[in-house]
Parts: sequence; structure tokens; C-alpha cells
Amino acid sequence: MINIFITMPFACQAIVVIDTLKDHAQLGRFFNAKFKCLTSPNQEIRRQVTLRGHTFIEKIDFSDAHTIEYHIEGQGPVKNHQARIWATPLTTGCQLHYLIQCQALNWQPSWLVKLIIKHDISRALAKLRAYCDGC
Repeated sequence: MINIFITMPFACQAIVVIDTLKDHAQLGRFFNAKFKCLTSPNQEIRRQVTLRGHTFIEKIDFSDAHTIEYHIEGQGPVKNHQARIWATPLTTGCQLHYLIQCQALNWQPSWLVKLIIKHDISRALAKLRAYCDGC
């Protein structure tokens, strides 16, 4: 099992960060991926993600003013991928937390998958912080 936990301070309010992350069609501004919102007859929030030559579906399991939880449906670049993003309000802004749990595919070295994901998420969060703190 691969566990990745990244935390980063923001100067803005938690709701600004979470609302920006809920703007699914615009996530490509921060993440090195393309996102497409998918329609769902039962109001589920799903998005198609294209990343590093892989296309997969992420389903939002839960979201509120401070939290987003999602998982990859079906085949993905890793197995059993699920994530939780939450923001803790502080007196000077908020602290964003991003927890990812997944498993490497049989032919992938777990240490390399962890390194790549951590690098990608850290870069995305730095871009997100620059955007949100500039609002």
C-alpha cells in the first residue's frame, strides 16, 4: 500500500481553497492533467482525467466546505486509488491536507509511483497556493 500525505499552509480561507478545487473543469490550471466533467443521471460528480497518457474516471464520494473525498473508478494508472483533501482553518489562513492511498500495478515499483505522485501533487498544490493566496 502506498500512503502519501502532503500538507501546505495557505494565506487564504479554507473555503476559497476547497471551492477552487471543486471547480473541476478548471483543475488543469494546477494539475498536469486534463479534466472533463461527466454528466450523471443521479447527480454524482464524476470527472474524466487524462494524465501521463492514461485516461480514467474519478468519482467524488463526499464534499463540503472543508473536505473533498474521491476515488478512481475502474482501471487507473494505479490500483485502489482513493484520496481525501481537507482544509483546517487557522487564524492566518488555513492548512491544506492531501492524503492519497493506492497500490502500484504489479509491474510498477511502489517507491517510484510514490515519488511521481508526491512530486505531481506537491507542484499542483504550490500552483494552487499561488492562485488562491493571490485572490
